[in-house]
Amino acid sequence: MDLLEQIRRVGEEMTSLRTSGRLHEALSLGERTLALAEASGDVMAIARTQASHAFVLLDIGRHLEALWLFEAVERIAGEAEDMDLLAASLRGSGRACFEMGDYRRALVIFRRALELARARGSVGAECAELGHLANVHRRMGQYDPAIELYRQQLSTAASMQNRRLMCVCLNNLAGVFETRGDSLTACGLYEESLALARESRNRLSECVALGNLGQCLASISRLDDAMLRFHSQLDLAEEIGHLQSVMTALGRMGMIYRRRGMYDEAMSSFREQFRTAWETDNHGQMSLALGNMATIHSIRGELSQAINCTEKLVRTAEKTGDQRILAGGLSGLGHSLKLAGRLEEAMARLERAAGLFEDLDLQYELCGCLYDLADIRHAGRDPEAPATARRALEAARRSGDWPRTFFCRMQNAVTMSTTDPESAASDLEELLLEARDDRQRAAANMELYRLTGREGNRAAAEGLYRTLYESFPEWELGRCLDELSR
Repeated sequence: MDLLEQIRRVGEEMTSLRTSGRLHEALSLGERTLALAEASGDVMAIARTQASHAFVLLDIGRHLEALWLFEAVERIAGEAEDMDLLAASLRGSGRACFEMGDYRRALVIFRRALELARARGSVGAECAELGHLANVHRRMGQYDPAIELYRQQLSTAASMQNRRLMCVCLNNLAGVFETRGDSLTACGLYEESLALARESRNRLSECVALGNLGQCLASISRLDDAMLRFHSQLDLAEEIGHLQSVMTALGRMGMIYRRRGMYDEAMSSFREQFRTAWETDNHGQMSLALGNMATIHSIRGELSQAINCTEKLVRTAEKTGDQRILAGGLSGLGHSLKLAGRLEEAMARLERAAGLFEDLDLQYELCGCLYDLADIRHAGRDPEAPATARRALEAARRSGDWPRTFFCRMQNAVTMSTTDPESAASDLEELLLEARDDRQRAAANMELYRLTGREGNRAAAEGLYRTLYESFPEWELGRCLDELSR
């Protein structure tokens, strides 16, 4: 067997490992294949191997390294007029930019890829690029163009009788409706995708659909049904050896445990997710697990451990170049530092995170970051606190998230209380009437007590927080109870 044939066969094995989710093995094999290709001196063999290796890097979260390789491959493919390789490099570059939060650049690249697919008459490639473009619009909050592109993709996949791709389209289309708050439509589409996957005996598509359906059910508080789907996803993922889905299922199960106040079980799931990610060098899943572990530590008041986890998360994101995860890590680190009383350090991280969230146009995340900044500024009697609180409220409203909007309105009233206590009290009374759950009612009563000193508000807040603490023994709830019982 000559060297080029050996490179081709090893490359096929690497692709098979990647497709089955065995990314760590694929990465190791890819490094060996690159060495073989470079030994051959064949420029096109090197470029093809670089592209295959870059897709593995992309899947494990090393997005910046992947982008550099794809850009190098694109230049070689363009010069050689190798349209297949050019299409692959554009697809990879677009995905890398998408994962790093550079959405405008991703749109430009995917549009080029779509034009190339149509020029070549490749219906399969056109179908894939329609989905990639839709994904970017969806991430940018541009839901109408995303839905239209997903529907075009679904129609194209149906014309090809490609059931696997139809499952992907249905999953993606469902995701948009879920994001818009139409969970019933989303669940119906996920069920349709799951049925199609089972009918066509596509076990990986079935695994993905189970997880997505569980996530949707969790969003409408059907937690038992959601957990059943996540357990099924985990069992199937382990059976078929798809480690990416194993880690995803573990992370989602941890989130259900967290919502139920079962923090030991949540931490166990997140640690198993992190262990698997560490063993397989999957930076994306490592980042998710670290963020979730930090949240549990913060809930428990284990602030040094929370800070340690978020510092690791920031270092991982800086290494991979993922701006979205970096911003989230900095925001989480700032929150933990705030709780620990390290306010100057917290401000520095939160201000940097806010800038990144604004650049990425992530309003929900920006809102949380600005809320913490306003909190610190108000405590320090900084005259900029009201303006920061207003920015947080604007971001909350743009995100469409009602609970965050509620708490930001409350924060605006609190920051106004130093100059106009009567208006602040009136706003808080209005919020108390609008509150939809016990956390919101407890918080509104507590702020009214702090402002007016009324015993009725103190007693109401204490009773609500005590009931909450019995189900959710969170450190911050305990702090509120301590303050109210003094």
